[in-house]
Amino acid sequence: MATLIELANASHINSPESAVANIVAIGRYLGFRVSEYAQTQQNKVDYHVYASGTRVIKAFIMTDWVFRDANREKINIVGLIRTPLARIYEQIVSLSVTWRIQKNRRNNQAIQLRKDSSVPLVCPVYNALQIVLRKLRIDRDNLSMPLCMCSKKLTSSPFYLTAKKVADVLQKAVRKIQPSIDKAELSRYTAHSLRVWAAVLLDEQGKQPTFIQSRLRWVGDSFRMYLRDTPRMNELHRDALSAGSQEIVEIVSHLHDGTVDNNTMDSTYQDDMD
Repeated sequence: MATLIELANASHINSPESAVANIVAIGRYLGFRVSEYAQTQQNKVDYHVYASGTRVIKAFIMTDWVFRDANREKINIVGLIRTPLARIYEQIVSLSVTWRIQKNRRNNQAIQLRKDSSVPLVCPVYNALQIVLRKLRIDRDNLSMPLCMCSKKLTSSPFYLTAKKVADVLQKAVRKIQPSIDKAELSRYTAHSLRVWAAVLLDEQGKQPTFIQSRLRWVGDSFRMYLRDTPRMNELHRDALSAGSQEIVEIVSHLHDGTVDNNTMDSTYQDDMD
């Protein structure tokens, strides 16, 4: 995340790097599926077509993201386009994200995110606000179209954020951290990595499966296939057994100096074997 922010800061506010940094900051909380924010092609919108022939835009549009103030009143971001970002952010307390259509068929599901003003740089609400303001800056005539936009140059024509562009930026960030990473390993960083990462982050914090399913919108427990043997999980595993490890070391020490209570040792080992 930090490297993505670094790439964004080295570019302009409408750049693909800035757009990806923003979507990753929100996605680490909500585990977006790529179809929910990106298109297949830069200049073509992806639709879901029902049997009736009705077409629905798959990705988020402006009305799917609602910002609210302390009184739970909706904030009209369109009317604040000339207001400095920091001042708009001060007014916001929460963001409500609605999925008009999604893979699990729980259409019109909504999840609320609270503002984390202690770390605005990675606050999901702050980054969502930047995505909305970018849309208003570079594609204001098409507010009913997909929300996530970017442009090659600050004033050049806008285009939709795509899965390929997301992968390009993610891999660019990875190469900065791991210059010697091999091609096969690098290719594993894709737009889908965002959904995987969100599940891993909650798992590392010890959140229950029901919490992960609820917040990341999983119907079943298939999210478990994404859980990783991360350094954080290694540390948690070590710490979970550290008290027992210390007891073993103490017993060994007592055995060495002949002060161990055999009855206590036997009962302890019996409990361990159970």
